[in-house]
Amino acid sequence: MFNKYNSVKALKTLIKLAAVMLTSPATVAVASSLYPDHPITKVAVSLASLILIEGCLLLGWQMLDQHGKNATMIQRWLYAGLMWVAYLSLFGIALYHNEGGAGVAFRATLGVMLLYTSIEAGLLAEMKRNHQADRDIRKDWRVKRYARRLARQKAMDDLDLDTRMRQLDRNMKERLYTLQVERDTRRQIQVVKANDQIPVEMAKLDTSLDRANQKRKLTKQQALDRTLQILTENPDTTPSEIAGLIGRSRQTVYDYLHELEGSNLIQRNGHSIVIRE
Repeated sequence: MFNKYNSVKALKTLIKLAAVMLTSPATVAVASSLYPDHPITKVAVSLASLILIEGCLLLGWQMLDQHGKNATMIQRWLYAGLMWVAYLSLFGIALYHNEGGAGVAFRATLGVMLLYTSIEAGLLAEMKRNHQADRDIRKDWRVKRYARRLARQKAMDDLDLDTRMRQLDRNMKERLYTLQVERDTRRQIQVVKANDQIPVEMAKLDTSLDRANQKRKLTKQQALDRTLQILTENPDTTPSEIAGLIGRSRQTVYDYLHELEGSNLIQRNGHSIVIRE
């Protein structure tokens, strides 16, 4: 079997060399015709075209033949693409060189050989995958793809779970903080009650009430005098404003205005008030 493998390998190598020997003359002839009047340039271009086109053909062919079985599908497509692009270039060169039916026959035979190599590489790769799957089903490409999909889904679920847990943790911290504030507030209220302390808001309220009570302690005559003083300073002061300043109701202020008018101290003309001298 070893000898058979070596003979097949040697035969494939000879076929590749034969293909290059058949296609090289046309490649060199077409390339050299681009610069017929420049000998040095013609030689350089001929060598460059030979290396470029024939080299690409041999590179893709050799890589697909030697490594196609172990390569990935993308790698095999890459090798085959390089090989077939070079082949199409050689076919176009044959048509441009007017090689006729013989040239087309040579290129067609080469194309069949390249097609055989492409199909053989795919079949060998599939056989290798099936063999590996028989020994270990987890190495099958369908199993691997399904495993990757499950792993991707698990990673997404883990990420969602982690986000929800962080949100719950944040909510719990906020709830604990609120409960702690409420507990501290109740404790302070109890301390205030225990020590008979008056909150600041109550002290402010008491101060306001004291000022109001002081205003109410004015006698009627003092209230009348204060009303007259306010009107003397600003005749446009409204009864509501006077009521707030002297600590009386608005109706009481109207009564005061009536008394002051009866005493000829003021004169009311509609909404305006005139102070009598």
